[in-house]
Amino acid sequence: MFWAGRVDAFDAAGSDILEPRVYEPVVVSVRDDMQVKGLKPAEGVALYARPRTDGILSNDYFVNLKAGEGAFSENELALLEAEFILFVDEFIVDNELFLSTFLTLGRR
Repeated sequence: MFWAGRVDAFDAAGSDILEPRVYEPVVVSVRDDMQVKGLKPAEGVALYARPRTDGILSNDYFVNLKAGEGAFSENELALLEAEFILFVDEFIVDNELFLSTFLTLGRR
């Protein structure tokens, strides 16, 4: 018989450290999330990108984010803050840089 989940505890005591950490301002949560995942800032920013409606991954996500065209979460909007906007701007100008940064995440 298979029992999924923790088997070393009879209650949830100690599991609170597994909950997502939420900080104000949101940019602090985004930075913390990237650090916990062991990502460099450029990698963390690249990871937010979503494919276009035709399924192709490109820097269009960052173009739309910066232009405010579309619906974006608070975390995505935090990418427009000082420490991440540099990478957003670089990805807007250089699609190949974005794609290569994104692809390096799959090779880890």
